[in-house]
Amino acid sequence: MRAIDTNVILRYLRRDDDRQAKLADQILATPCILPVTVLLETVWVLESYFEVARGDIAGSLAELLDLETVICEDIAMARWSLE
Repeated sequence: MRAIDTNVILRYLRRDDDRQAKLADQILATPCILPVTVLLETVWVLESYFEVARGDIAGSLAELLDLETVICEDIAMARWSLE
């Protein structure tokens, strides 16, 4: 099982590069671990660089955590923080 990094999550959520988005889809279609630090960094990049609203970030990440193939390092803490 592979751990995913912020770049994979950003390409999956932003869909701003077709080739990389398809690669992110392929990676997330297989079982993978999502470290809490990756979630934190993803929030920071989406909010500070892409200027995405917090509510939109929370919704997108909640959907990501709902993927059957994504195993979050600390799902309870992640879900609590997204609420």
